[in-house]
Amino acid sequence: MNKFWNFGEPDGPNELRLDGEIASESWWGDEVTPAIFRAELMEHPGDITVWINSPGGDVFAASSIYTALKEHAGRVTVKIEALAASAASIVAMAGDEILIAPTAYMMIHRAATIALGDSDEMRAAARTLDEVDGGIVNLYAMRTGQSADKIERMMKATTWMNAASAVALGFADGMLYSEDAKAQPEQEGTSTESGGTPAGPANSSGPRKAAAARAAAVTFAASATADALIARLKEAGRKPDPKNDQTHDDNARERFALRMKLMQKMGGMK
Repeated sequence: MNKFWNFGEPDGPNELRLDGEIASESWWGDEVTPAIFRAELMEHPGDITVWINSPGGDVFAASSIYTALKEHAGRVTVKIEALAASAASIVAMAGDEILIAPTAYMMIHRAATIALGDSDEMRAAARTLDEVDGGIVNLYAMRTGQSADKIERMMKATTWMNAASAVALGFADGMLYSEDAKAQPEQEGTSTESGGTPAGPANSSGPRKAAAARAAAVTFAASATADALIARLKEAGRKPDPKNDQTHDDNARERFALRMKLMQKMGGMK
């Protein structure tokens, strides 16, 4: 059976690896159900380490994994080795402790799906997506301590976070491989949505102050690059939209087509 998860051997370290796309079933028609996942998780009692390297996928499958991990009797440590994007970031929130590699990234955005039918079915699909977004906002706000309004803005902006930004915003508790890196700034870090730089902690000195300065420098560099790219996209061919008085750019159709191809590949609601 093809699965998007891989547990270690029952007599080995309690490790779970989530690699690749998160889905409710495999491409070969084998059912990969929440019941099967929970049954395997029960074979690994006690503390468990969850390694994540995933672009995301099915939000409902991710919710099932999240719930199973939260119900797990042992301590759950999440380690993001490269990427926890979209639905994979939902799974990451299950960690009692969330650690991220200094070269890894997180991404959050609004839910999306493919819908067919008449206008009533389209409106129903939109209402469903609004409810899914609301659930995801609740989760991120509960885990990070950020306000629901702040999280909603970040999701609408499709926010990418490097390791320093993820820690500063509360999406991770610290960086892997560096004790100093866990000394995080008190102010929020940089994301696509926030566009700022983290400030150092008050009354800090020594390694903690140096770590905060390094985190600020890394975050500022990433923010400057992202802001430059975003500015170029915004300035290229944007025009008023008479229907809703908002703006869009000439690349919208191309991005929509690429998004459709991605969702067709991954399947389900994202």
